[in-house]
Amino acid sequence: MVLARTLGSLGEEVGFRGLLFHTLNRWMTWPISAVLTGLLFGFWHVRYYGLPPLELLGFVSGSVALPLTMAAVMVGSFCRRMTVCTILHTEANLALSFTGGDHVTLMTFGGSMVAAAVVIVPVALVLRRRKR
Repeated sequence: MVLARTLGSLGEEVGFRGLLFHTLNRWMTWPISAVLTGLLFGFWHVRYYGLPPLELLGFVSGSVALPLTMAAVMVGSFCRRMTVCTILHTEANLALSFTGGDHVTLMTFGGSMVAAAVVIVPVALVLRRRKR
């Protein structure tokens, strides 16, 4: 199960964060590229469309906040960035799998991803500016 989740996460990360994000980032700023990538990623998971509105909002919010956070901290080679993103994505998938992915879990996922983004993104921006 862990191997299957890891391979699935790797495929999605290469497609969404590896190719889509970097393609969009050629024409837009990285925050806008990350938000669009997150929205597309969230809507890619059509099995969640049947959720009640607040749960769907929680999932999509988390799906936008997580790539925004990842984009803020991604550094290094393509392989290094994809490794970090795949590990984070696999951890999220396993957490949802082992907790049943019920409505409380999805709301907690969304809320925790948004909270992480609120803390991590500004810190990453400050650190980027200091390196310049």
